Amino acid sequence: MAFIQNWLMGEADRHDNVYTKTRAASQLVLFAGRLILAHNRILYPYHKWFMQYLDKCTEKPTDFKMNIERLLKHPNSNTAGNLFQGLKSFKDWGVTDYEAYMWFMEEVEWSWIKNETPLEDL
Repeated sequence: MAFIQNWLMGEADRHDNVYTKTRAASQLVLFAGRLILAHNRILYPYHKWFMQYLDKCTEKPTDFKMNIERLLKHPNSNTAGNLFQGLKSFKDWGVTDYEAYMWFMEEVEWSWIKNETPLEDL
């Protein structure tokens, strides 16, 4: 999801679509943060506690929280790219860009074919 939201931000910039920029920024932060929380084996109780629980993570990309805050304040390709590249270089997540794209297409965009709810709607 982080890969797709980073890509979506580029599309939002290209079309100057404020709604999509805001949504992509929020979703990129959520899914990037969830990866870091999972890596640190930390659960968070709900969204209002999300940032505080990220502070508890001892292992995270350099400037991770600062990059999150910049992205949320200035949603654009550059700030999204900074957060996403930090996430990608932090660890080998075991997923190629192509695999991330195919997963998104099959499990999110085409979820209706299997009468399933996509991850982002759960």
